Amino acid sequence: MIRNIFAAALVAAPLFATPAVAAADLGKEESCKYQGQVMAAVQAARLDRVPEGKVEETIRASNPEWPENFSNAIPQLTQHVYQMKRRDLKNVDLGDVFETKLIGQRLVFIRGDAAISDLLGQAEAVEGWWPESVRRLLGSRSLANRNGAAH
Repeated sequence: MIRNIFAAALVAAPLFATPAVAAADLGKEESCKYQGQVMAAVQAARLDRVPEGKVEETIRASNPEWPENFSNAIPQLTQHVYQMKRRDLKNVDLGDVFETKLIGQRLVFIRGDAAISDLLGQAEAVEGWWPESVRRLLGSRSLANRNGAAH
């Protein structure tokens, strides 16, 4: 079975690492909207030929409308986007769904009602996954560690 990792948690973790906007202050839709805007800004920087080392500085200087702490994800997203060829970026919107690898693991980032509904509608293709250290921390009876009917 293909292991799909819900990247939203991994990408969102650095977003809430600063006190500017607490996770509780934002609804899921608003948080997803901001995450998509950050990804779109990184994609636009790539298409505009902004040097990789200047992406974060360039985006922050544009005074984006998202809360400041969402900019913490720019370096990670830049690495992913700058591995892609510009010609491939012209016809794709990375704001809703994209795939990459993180620490050797396949990672799929999704946002938006349509993308999430489509993914969750394919129950046989989706499996929750956590690193071993997290599974031990949460314990074998944790709902996060269960798949299928046990979940």
